[in-house]
Amino acid sequence: MKILLSFILIMYQLVFFMSSFALAEIVGDINYDKRIDLSEAIYALQVSANVSKIITVPNTIIGDASKRLSGLIGITMNTNEVVGVNTLFTQELKVGDSILIGEELFTVKEVNDDTHLLINEPHSSGALNVPIYTDNNLLSIKNGKGVNKVIVDKTGNLILDPNGNVGIGSSDPNSKLEIVGSGNKKSLLRFSTDRGWEFRQHGTGGNASLELHSLFESKVFIITGVDMITYFRVHAKAEDRKIELVPEGGNAIVGGVNHNSNLKVYGSIKSTHFAPQIFLEETDNEMLWSIVCDGKNFQIRDHRYTDYDEYVKFSINSDGNIGIGTPYPKGKLDVNGTIYQRGIVHSSKALRSEYKIESIKEHTKEMFTTGKLKAMPKKQKDKNGNDVIEVGSQLKGIVEELEKAHIYINQLNTTLQDQQKTIKELSEKISVLQLQLTNNCM
Repeated sequence: MKILLSFILIMYQLVFFMSSFALAEIVGDINYDKRIDLSEAIYALQVSANVSKIITVPNTIIGDASKRLSGLIGITMNTNEVVGVNTLFTQELKVGDSILIGEELFTVKEVNDDTHLLINEPHSSGALNVPIYTDNNLLSIKNGKGVNKVIVDKTGNLILDPNGNVGIGSSDPNSKLEIVGSGNKKSLLRFSTDRGWEFRQHGTGGNASLELHSLFESKVFIITGVDMITYFRVHAKAEDRKIELVPEGGNAIVGGVNHNSNLKVYGSIKSTHFAPQIFLEETDNEMLWSIVCDGKNFQIRDHRYTDYDEYVKFSINSDGNIGIGTPYPKGKLDVNGTIYQRGIVHSSKALRSEYKIESIKEHTKEMFTTGKLKAMPKKQKDKNGNDVIEVGSQLKGIVEELEKAHIYINQLNTTLQDQQKTIKELSEKISVLQLQLTNNCM
C-alpha cells in the first residue's frame, strides 16, 4: 500500500510540474505565499482553501496549525500511516507535534524517516496529494529589516530579542529588564511559587529600600542604605535581625550589632560545594591560608608551598584521625614534628629538702603491691573499657619517678664509694699485717 501511494504521489507531481506555467498567474492573484516556486504553482488553490479551513480550527485544541510543511502527503482512509513526497518529517516534526491533514487535526505518534510517519489515530476519510500544516508561532513581531523582536512560540513561550531591553512602566529601559514603580509597599515583581515571594518598595524618598516579601507569614528580606551602611535584614520583622555591610573596607555584621571586626557572625555558617574553601590572606607578608573540606578530609593549608605533603598543616580524616604536619594521619593523633606542652609538667617534689623519700626497699614493695610506680596516676578506663591517660599527669609522674631513681642511684653511689673506701683501708691494713708476718718468720 505504501509503495502504491508513493507512486501515485510522484505521478501527480509530474503532471503538476508540466502544468505549472499555466497556473502561475493564479498564484499571483491569490497572493498566498511569494516564496512558492513555479513547480508548486498547481497547489496554490488547494493551499488557499486549506488556509481558510485552518482558521476555523479552534486554537484551544493544539496551537493554530498554520505553518505549512515541505512537500505533499497521502494517507489511506481509516489508517494512521502518512506517506510523503519531498517531505522533511525528521527535520520539521517531532513526536507530539500537532499536524492538520485536510480538516482533521492529529498529533505525531512516531517519525520513521523524512517520508513516513504515524499519527495518533486513523484519518476518517483519507487524503491524497495534500499539504500538511503544524503549529506556527502564535505571535511574531518583526522590525523593518525582518528581524524577529518578539515571538510567542507554539508552546506559549515568550522570546525576546537578546540585544534589546524590556521596560515595564518605562519607555526607555536601560537594562535587560527595567521596572518603574514608586510608593511604600509598591509591588514590583511577584513569583507565584509554592511559597510566593514579591519584590516591593520599602519606604519612600531617598531612604527607600528594596524588600523581598514572602506572601506566607510576611517574612522579609530587605536591602537598604542609610548613612553609608548597607543593611540586609532577614526576619518576620525587618528591624529584628540584620546583616550590615559597610562599603569601602568597613565591617560586616551578621545577626548582631558589634562593629569590632570585619566579619562577626552570631549564628551558624554553612558552605555547600564539592570542595568548599575559606581563604585567609595577609598581604604584607604574602601569607595565604585556606580552610577546606577536601573529599573526606578537613584541612588547613599553607599556600606558600606547592607540594601537597607540605602545604597541608592540619588534617582530620573521616575516621576521626588528626594529623599535624601530615595530610595522612595514621592514628587518632599523628604529629610530624616536635611537640611542646605547657603547664604543670615538670616535677621537683622529690628534690625538695623537706620531701621524705621512701627507701628503695619500701619503693620496690609498693611498686609490686600496686602494680605501678608510686608517683604515676592510677589507671583509668572509658565507658568502653579502653585505657585512658591524662598526658600531663603521666609526664609529671614519670619525671618524679626519674628524680627518685636519680636519688636512689646517688644513694647507692655514696654507699658504693664508702664501701670502696673501707675496702681500701682494709686492704692496706692486710698488707701491713702480711709484711709483719713475713718479717717475724724470718
